[in-house]
Amino acid sequence: MYSDTMSLPVFLNDPDTGSTSVDNVIDARGRIAPSRIDNPRHGRRLRVVLYSHDTMGLGHIRRNLRLARGLSESELPIEVLLITGSRESGGFSLPENVDVVVLPALHKAADGSYRARNLGIGMDDLTALRSQIVCSTIQSFQPDLAIFDNVARGVNGELDQALRHIRDHGAIRCVLGLRDILDEPEKVEREWRRQRSLETIRHFYHAIWVYGDARVYDPRSEYRLPADIAAMLEFTGYLDRRTQPSRRVETSRRGEGIDRPFGLCLVGGGQDGAALALAFAAARHPDGMDAVIITGPHIDPAAMERLQVLARERAQLKVLEFVPEPTEFLQDAEFVVCMGGYNTVCEVISFDRPALLVPRVVPRREQFIRAERLENLGIVDLLHPHNLSADSLSEWIDGLPRRRQTSARKLIDMDGMQRVSQYLLDQVMRLEQPLQPRRRWAES
Repeated sequence: MYSDTMSLPVFLNDPDTGSTSVDNVIDARGRIAPSRIDNPRHGRRLRVVLYSHDTMGLGHIRRNLRLARGLSESELPIEVLLITGSRESGGFSLPENVDVVVLPALHKAADGSYRARNLGIGMDDLTALRSQIVCSTIQSFQPDLAIFDNVARGVNGELDQALRHIRDHGAIRCVLGLRDILDEPEKVEREWRRQRSLETIRHFYHAIWVYGDARVYDPRSEYRLPADIAAMLEFTGYLDRRTQPSRRVETSRRGEGIDRPFGLCLVGGGQDGAALALAFAAARHPDGMDAVIITGPHIDPAAMERLQVLARERAQLKVLEFVPEPTEFLQDAEFVVCMGGYNTVCEVISFDRPALLVPRVVPRREQFIRAERLENLGIVDLLHPHNLSADSLSEWIDGLPRRRQTSARKLIDMDGMQRVSQYLLDQVMRLEQPLQPRRRWAES
């Protein structure tokens, strides 16, 4: 039986009045005042868990790392624990007061099915193992807030055990974090029915944070969400990369011999980016300009070998397999050719780089929808992957001097990093408020 009584509240009180208004923890300059935040849980900092299943590419872990960095650099006294299925997480630098628990990895095939990436076990056993790790981590860490990424129950329901623990035993606020666009409406509605997402959200979650702007894409209307679910949505705005200063990475562009102006090609994790990387390598590039490709760690080995051969033949071409923090390259690039993943797009529009997006269209059309909406606003250009070739990229590069670009921040909300901290604070202040009694969730 589920308990509807929350305990161990976090109090955020005015020292004079004892009031718990959000205004009481904001100082005269509009910043959060840590001295006004009191957490009675053993006198410790606020604790946040960020979970992402990470089955394809690096998008989920990179977004959660960005959120963790933003929270750690805010005025909040906070500790963040990332739970991720990405073994590449060890290649990223971690902010202060942030650590990582890595789950046994999953692989997502082109048809959308899952299997173990490295272990020789079936999906049922792998799901049970990952589920136990997630639940045990939350039981031991005792977070004040858990932000679960993208899928309300996790892959194959691997969050069910943790959600039941939180509901039964923990004074923990639960938030579902969603990127701006999930997929085509019909597919999202079908998947949410199959995964029983709406019932899960109603019974276990306190809020839904959408890391986007309703003027670009509004899930409430696009996905025909029921009124009670739509009321839970809060739009943070897009996650502006410029709010977090670029940290010089060990493998700097000058360390790679890139000291001239350059065009940049990004393909995310690389799992389905080989065609774009090879077309970019074969395209015409302006004289006096280098062509830099960051392939990602999951690119097809045969494609990587071909790219390395081309790079040896052409001094103008530079191929880097994995750069944990590509921002240094992106902010200095003359132009960017990339796929349409959420994080890459946020970085491109944060720095107002002239960009051509060549999004994936399978197994999801999320990237294509995002690219199309932003193209309609005049922020980026779009090339359908069916039309991808060295010639089509060359034609776009040749036309760059005549291109007129609209700055994203003039048209859409880019204040996501700052707003997440405020939304987190709002959730923490409500820890003593129980979920309203609801019909018992069907566990079968």
